[in-house]
Formats: sequence, structure tokens, C-alpha cells
Amino acid sequence: MNTQHASKSKDTSLLITVIVVISIIVITALLTIIYTIQNNPNAVKIFPNISIADSLFNTEKQLAQQGQIQQFDSYSDLIEYIEQHNNYTGFNNTRNFATVDMIMRESATPQVSTKLTNNKLADKNNNYSSTNIQVEGVDEADIIKTDGDYIYTISGNTVYIINAQPAENMNIVSEIKLENKADNIYINNNYLVVFGNDYSLFKRENITDIIPRSQYTFVKIYNISDKSNPKEVRQLNFEGFYTNSRMIGDYLYFITSYWPDTYTNTPIPRLIDNGKLVCNSDIPNGIECPYVNYFNIPYPSQQMTTVSAINIANPNEKITRNIYILAQSQNIYVSENALYLTTNKYLNEFQLNTEVLREIIEPDLPDKFKNKIIKIEKADSDILSDNEKIQKINSILQVYISTLSIKDQEQIQKKTKELLKKKYQTLKNELQKTVINKITLDGTKMTTTATGEVSGTVLNQFSMDEYNGFFRIATTNNQRWIPWLDESQESSNNLYILDSNLKLASSITNIAPGERIFSVRFMQDRAYMVTFQQVDPLFVIDIADPYNPSILGELKIPGFSNYLHPYDQNTIIGIGQNTTTDEFDRVRTEGVKLSLFDVSDVANPREIDNYIVSERSSTPVQNDHKAFLFAKDKNLIVLPINTWGKNPFNGVMVFDVTKDGFTRRGVIEHNNISSYNRYSSQIKRSLYIDNSLYTLSNSELKVNNLITLADINSVKLDNPQKDYPEPIPLINFEEGFEPTNPPEIMTQEIIQ
Repeated sequence: MNTQHASKSKDTSLLITVIVVISIIVITALLTIIYTIQNNPNAVKIFPNISIADSLFNTEKQLAQQGQIQQFDSYSDLIEYIEQHNNYTGFNNTRNFATVDMIMRESATPQVSTKLTNNKLADKNNNYSSTNIQVEGVDEADIIKTDGDYIYTISGNTVYIINAQPAENMNIVSEIKLENKADNIYINNNYLVVFGNDYSLFKRENITDIIPRSQYTFVKIYNISDKSNPKEVRQLNFEGFYTNSRMIGDYLYFITSYWPDTYTNTPIPRLIDNGKLVCNSDIPNGIECPYVNYFNIPYPSQQMTTVSAINIANPNEKITRNIYILAQSQNIYVSENALYLTTNKYLNEFQLNTEVLREIIEPDLPDKFKNKIIKIEKADSDILSDNEKIQKINSILQVYISTLSIKDQEQIQKKTKELLKKKYQTLKNELQKTVINKITLDGTKMTTTATGEVSGTVLNQFSMDEYNGFFRIATTNNQRWIPWLDESQESSNNLYILDSNLKLASSITNIAPGERIFSVRFMQDRAYMVTFQQVDPLFVIDIADPYNPSILGELKIPGFSNYLHPYDQNTIIGIGQNTTTDEFDRVRTEGVKLSLFDVSDVANPREIDNYIVSERSSTPVQNDHKAFLFAKDKNLIVLPINTWGKNPFNGVMVFDVTKDGFTRRGVIEHNNISSYNRYSSQIKRSLYIDNSLYTLSNSELKVNNLITLADINSVKLDNPQKDYPEPIPLINFEEGFEPTNPPEIMTQEIIQ
């Protein structure tokens, strides 16, 4: 038995030895053949060509996926994604064959509330105004607020609480001195919220163990039940810069943006709550350490946008955060139940050009070039980002092309143009797309419930609206030239209606070809849209049936309106500029223009009246609706106006307004206008309490009689802003005169 077993073991060992020897011989032979082929260009190729992976090159698929929201399961995946997409610099400085002039050029590119009132707080006896907001019940931050008895405002690093009534005895009750400049405030019953950029965070002793990475934004919450002695109840520090915010009831929805840092285990923006770091983990849990959502869009640089929900009345309730990777610029619209955050799709044209070039060249590309490309594509993302890989691959393709004859180069260039034309024909409708992200709000609970997309770009928050479960949005497709299609696409405008899941219900496209949107206002069953090229078309659009919208009428008049405000259901106020055309048919802007539109006959809207400021002028209302004060029951409009020329004006114009038109009641200024106090005396806001009209500049809060506009009182505000120095005079010398000692007008003070 033992002898037989030993014999079998010996046979088995011999067989294994033979197999090993044969394997070594075969592997050696294969390696020899491969070496011979690689080093002998005349050798017969018995293996197929090396195929370049196309993980980096699938532009059409990438664009299709850019409207799909995704979420990272771990921060390590987030870091890898950021590393793959950052560091994009586009074309290098040297001339690239077949990519010169391939960039598609575009022309350069700010609802009424579902109830017509815009004064939520003013319902108390209707005796005082509130911030001009878009949606009733959704407050917006501003530099001044009132509760009808007190005025709260900011100037530089100081927050003022001012006893406003009676106006004759107006006085400062208390001042809150801050370490940093305050930007905006909210008030809500007995709570005051102040926020701005925080430049002194790391000077505090309890913060020294946190490594600085980026700028911070502070939010301070005060209990102001005792107006003479406000108490700080919570301080929050958000890593990043302020973007936008809204307040609904006791909840503040605060939006910040942050350029991510990948050299850390916690790449999300930090939150410091009363001096304590909220998340210090490399694992998201959805609470202190939030998950990060993203659209797989290859932006040149990835930016994190954080939406934070804060209970200002309960400093012990935890803050919740939703984080999204988006482009640098976004627009938001907020209803009482949802926040809509928009971003734009992005086409990496350098990638597309490289993709086309690779597709044409690859069949003839020698293996030594392919091998280099494969090595580049396999490099870890922390060594080379996707954009860096694309640039290196493009350089390799350029090197190969440079080795070819002029005739072959011309053939490649011809094929490149033909294929690019084909690609752009397929992709042109994807080149200007807005992606909409819907976040349902319920206190600190924020849930991403839907995403959708529409063609075109959004001007500002007033281009969006939610009504009866539908989301309405107006967009502009900007003018652009696509060289490979040899066509210029003129600008046009669109209106889209989406259902609660952000699926398309209906649309009107190609509105006012050759023009772009300057303002939009939604009012229940209607939308009003102003476009502009040389005249101001006001479109009245019926959106009562969300599945069948239609343009009812339009009005064309000189000028344009940047801001539309409802007077009533059938009357609209427009604020903008008057325009003229010169002898070369070029548009020239002139003075500020107020228009009153009658839209009762929807098929034939008409301008009832207008008021045009005779001097060259502007108003901040054109870019900031919160600077506009309107009270229908008081027949009141207050408009900040800035003029320039021999007699500059930096005050407000007060108008009586009825359904018949405007009558200028008078003007209010702060101090005497001069080159040294022009900025500090520029009036930024106005409000009323009873029959007193208050106006705010950087240097003072002034009160006038609302009817007669007679001066009543004022309080000085500490203004840390440096006023602009007097302009250096222009020296005009007579012909032939050459001064030996020209006047010394560049003083040390001016230089500094």
C-alpha cells in the first residue's frame, strides 16, 4: 500500500514539473514576440491594435446625465470626484492644430407673490411698510427692517435699534458693535438675525485648533425682547461666502458657497456652532455630517452650495444642511413649502474637440502614442484630474499630427470640421440648459424631491414662480455663433410650465427672436414679460391652463423695464430706462423711466402714463427690488434716484400714483451733495410708519412728513466707509503751451 502511494506521488510531481516547464517556455515565447513587434515597425502584426479607452470622451452621454441628481456615499468618493474635475485651464498658450477657433462664442450674459400684497408685516393696522418681497410669507434679508415701533438697521460694524415713534423724538435705543461688517438682517418677533463676512474668526481663543481653509460667513442671533439690552443667543460660522437666504416663520434658510479643499478627510464646508465644530468626521451620516448631492457636470471648478435650515427661536435645535455641487452662479426661488435652486449645464468644448480629433486619428495612431494615452487615462485622479488628462492627450495627438505631411494634416483638418459639425448638430439644443433642483421645506427637514431641466438661462428670482402645484419659469437662449454649423443662432425667449415633479407640462418658445428678457412678473393666471433690443415689448401671457399657455397681447414702446410690480390685477408698474437711437441706429440709454401699464384688455395692453427723469440717471431698483417702496392705499411710490452731471442728485423721488398715472410729490436728500460725501449720503432704502417717511443712507436715518415731505428729525450713523476722494481735475493747456512745472495734483492723500 505504501509503495503504491509513493509511486503515484512521484508521477504527480513529474507531471507538475512538465506543466511548469511548458508554461515558462510559452510565456517566454510570447514575450519575445511582443518585444519583436514593438521594436520592429516592419514586423507582421498578429495582435489587434491597442484600443484607447473612452472613459474621458463621451460628451453626448455626459450632457444627457447632467440633469440627473446623484449622491456621494462617502467623503472619499467626493474627494476623488473633485480631484477628477478640478484644475481645468482650457487651451494651452501654444497654437493647437485642429482646435484653433473651435470655441463656440456666445453673447455675454436680475412673480408676483401668489397674493398681490407684498407687505406681510404691514397687515397690523396697515400702518407701516415692510421689505418689498416676492412671495407673501417668505421674508428676504435687507439692511433695514421695522416692526412699526422700532427700526433695525446696520451701518458698517454696527447694528442699530432705533425708537422710531413718535418721529419727533426718534432716538437710538441700543447699538450692537460687531467684529466684522454686517451685510443684512432679519427680525422675527423678539429675535434679530445679523450676518456678514467673518474675518476675525481665527483670532478667537476657542477656534485656534481649527486650520483655516477659506473665508467664513457669520450669523448672529439676538434676543431683543429688551430693546435696550439685546442678548446674543447663538453664533454660527459657515465656511464659505453668503449667496442668498429666506425666512419662513421661525426658520431661516441660509445659502452659502464654498470652493472645496481635497487635502483633508472632511472636504465639506465646516459649520461652527457657538464655537464648536459640528462635523469632524470623514463619514457622512446625514445629520451633523451631511451627504453631498451632485449633477455630474464637468464644471471648470467645482463649487459646493450649502442650504442650511436654522430655527432662530430655538438655539438648541440642530441645524440641518443640504450640500450640492453646482456652478458658481445660481438663482433661487422660494415658496412657503419649497426652495428651487437652479444651475446650468456645461459643455467642455476642449474635451469635445479632443474627442473628435481622437476619433479621427485613432485608427492610424501608432501604438507608442496609444500606450502613452492609456498610461495617462489610468493615472490616479489625485495625480491627474480628468481635465489635465484631456489636455495631455490632446498634446500627444498634436505631436502625432505634426509628424504628418501637409496633405495628411489638411485631410485631418477637413474631417475634424465635418465631424464637429455633426456633433454640434446633435448637441446644439443641449448647449444652454438650466437644471432645476426642488427642495421641499418643512422646518429643519429639507428633502430633495425632484429635478428637471429647461432650455435657456434664468435672469433672476422673478423669472420663476410656483402656483397651484406648478412651477413656471422664463428663460433666454442667448445669441451665439456656432462656426462648425456655419450659423448664428439669434437670441430668443421661452416660458415653461412644469408639474410638481418638474416634468414639462407645456411651453411657449421662440418669444421675441433677437431680443432677451429684461424682466418678468408672474401674477396668478398671467405672466408679464419684458424683452428688449431697441424697443420695450411687454408681453401678456395667459397661464391659467398650465397645459395650454398662450400670448394674449404685446405692447412696444421706447425704453425697457428692469423691474415690474403689480398695482392691482389689471395694472402694472414698470421701472427701467428710457432709450433713444442715434444716427447710426445705436441704442442710447437716458434717464430713469417709470411706466404704468393697463392690461385689462389683455389683447391690447397700453401705457397709461410715464415719468422720465430728464437727467442721465439710474436707480438701484433696476437691480435690487428691495429698494422700491410702494403703498397703494397711500398712493405712494418712493424711488431712489442717482443722477450725474453739473447738479448731481443722490436722493429719493416721491410720487403720487393712481390708476391714472404719476405725479411727483417732491424729493428728499441727505446732507449736501459733494464729491466727498456723495457715497455716504446716497439713499438706499425707505419705509413708512403711519404718516412718517424714513430714508436710510450710510451716514444717517432721516424722517420726513409723508404728506408734505417736511424735515422732522434724523439720527447720525457711524459710517466707517471711506468716502471717494475728489476726482483729479483735467488740465487743459492752450495750444502751443508747454508747462515747465505742471500743478502737483497727485497729493499723498489721494495716492493713498
